[in-house]
Amino acid sequence: MLDLSTLHGRDFDLVYQAVSACYVPDVRRLYGEVARVLRPNGYYRVEHWNPVHIQLADQPARGEEGYRIVRPQVPGRAVPWSGGGANGSGSGTICWHYVHPLHDLIGGLGDAGLELLRFAELQRGDEAAEPGSPEHLAAYLPPFFTLLARRRAS
Repeated sequence: MLDLSTLHGRDFDLVYQAVSACYVPDVRRLYGEVARVLRPNGYYRVEHWNPVHIQLADQPARGEEGYRIVRPQVPGRAVPWSGGGANGSGSGTICWHYVHPLHDLIGGLGDAGLELLRFAELQRGDEAAEPGSPEHLAAYLPPFFTLLARRRAS
């Protein structure tokens, strides 16, 4: 994602990127690479995992209500995130993610020569679901958002 040099010199009408920017340290560099392979007026549709989800504690503290933010936004520094599910269920696999601030995830598009056309949060939560479950959390904090941008004509 951070080196699309094999595609330089080609112009694409559309670049679609599923949730994956959380795995790279520099989202602005990623946007620059995408803009370089898009034709003028070409579209970029990218989905992001809400960075606040990466910042949350892997599990709520015993007897605690609410969700705790325990990981800071530190540019370029990966943070561990556990795949544990509600009530400690899940694989316990640890992945390393980067917490990109919104001024990079959204504002970085403009700096790369792209104009934001649409922003949408994907909210599929259920506040009646078991507290701590992904469905419950999503009712309060949408887990994903989608951006649609277009490369400026000149």
